[in-house]
Amino acid sequence: MRIEAAPRWERYVSVVEEPDSLLAETTAVTRERIVTAIQFPQPYDVVPDSEVWDELEPWEATYWKTLPHGVRLRRRMRPLPHEEVWRRAGGLKRWSEQREELAKFQRWHAP
Repeated sequence: MRIEAAPRWERYVSVVEEPDSLLAETTAVTRERIVTAIQFPQPYDVVPDSEVWDELEPWEATYWKTLPHGVRLRRRMRPLPHEEVWRRAGGLKRWSEQREELAKFQRWHAP
């Protein structure tokens, strides 16, 4: 039996956090998709005035898929202690729930 997934590229969001370089990069098909994604609680603070938006044409969404257009947001970050992340989220349980909501938001393929 062969199982395939149907990609829904309009939902695809890539989030890459590089703690060593203190950079976070989020890419998607639209700016609106990125704005929604970054509303979810993150384990870092964004350094003020560090946001840089780029239009990507073409956009190499994955190593195997290139799309005609994408948008990228790059930001510098400051890691937060776990206790502060959980406090801002409303507690550890709420943090876990929000991370589950983020995973659903980021689901970009249908079986």
